[in-house]
Amino acid sequence: MSDALLAAESGDNLGSTFQPLPLRRQLPRLRHFTLSPPYWVALRPAQFDPDGLIHSAIEIIDRESSDGYPQAIDLLSRAIDRYPNEPTAYFNRAVCRDITVDKRGAIADYTRFLTLCPEDTEAYCLRAVTARRPIELALADFERAIQLDNSYGFAFYARGIRRMDDACDAGGAVEDFSRALDRPAVGYDYFSVFLNRAVARFDIADFAGAVADCTEAAIRVQSVARSEFDAQFLRSMALTNRGLIYATSGNAKAAVVDLNAYLDEKPQLQDTHICIYRAYARIEVGDWIGARSDLELVRQVATEDIRSHSLFPQGYLLRSDALAGLGDRAGALADLQKAADLLSGFKNEVYRETLERIQELAE
Repeated sequence: MSDALLAAESGDNLGSTFQPLPLRRQLPRLRHFTLSPPYWVALRPAQFDPDGLIHSAIEIIDRESSDGYPQAIDLLSRAIDRYPNEPTAYFNRAVCRDITVDKRGAIADYTRFLTLCPEDTEAYCLRAVTARRPIELALADFERAIQLDNSYGFAFYARGIRRMDDACDAGGAVEDFSRALDRPAVGYDYFSVFLNRAVARFDIADFAGAVADCTEAAIRVQSVARSEFDAQFLRSMALTNRGLIYATSGNAKAAVVDLNAYLDEKPQLQDTHICIYRAYARIEVGDWIGARSDLELVRQVATEDIRSHSLFPQGYLLRSDALAGLGDRAGALADLQKAADLLSGFKNEVYRETLERIQELAE
């Protein structure tokens, strides 16, 4: 093998043929837990149930079969028709409606329940986390729940998520997650709190705090995982987030280690943006061959995605990053323009970032 080829294989000479363009200026998408229907909620036994309708509904729900919820809702509706002042019928039906994605009905039932039981902390929180509850009203519900019971950690945890996801208040979310960690974990776990606080800290550029939280979350995995498969999945969430934070904050060597642990196992379509960040971290540590391999993978997968979903801009955006990294400025610009055309009807932040990226590469 010639000296020139040996140099190329080792990466020493790749700078002449592999000149990556700047990475699109965006923060990576970190993984976190959102609020989901309250499967964990303990249903309320009836105070007044002469016909046994509420008792029968609870028995059906306890079987944990999705087919049973409509029947349970029917039984609870019959109970409400017969004795409309029995609060547990409304509470239990609200839980069922939330799980079956009848958010409007769930909110109405929680509201009726709270007129009958106005100091029930859990009901205020459950009404607040129901997806269609406007953020202003949700925050008021959380505040009322905290006033009633300042030790109820779920109120802080859930408010932190809604602040982060719906109110764009990452600083407030950090405060709430920190307060949740000081209280008994009922309805949530500390792994989830650390993982979510890491995301909120990342959003306010507290990279050191975000890394520390990801590390703590990875340590807490065994306390929440129900199987070794669960443990591996949850640990990968924490370490992948940490790797992305490292990549964004300039610690390329640590980023490569964390992202290798996940991507080398099984790269998937939804993880192509992680490949991009590993590529640029590899560039920083001088692994040109590995970086080019990552970008080629992104280009290939994004191309396949475009063939299947040509009307979605994400595939074009991903491929533009890969092509830019591979030095194909013209190809990157063409994909960015296609993405901009698809986004032009929305005029959102992604559209504006795409236009900025076009201007950046065109210079």
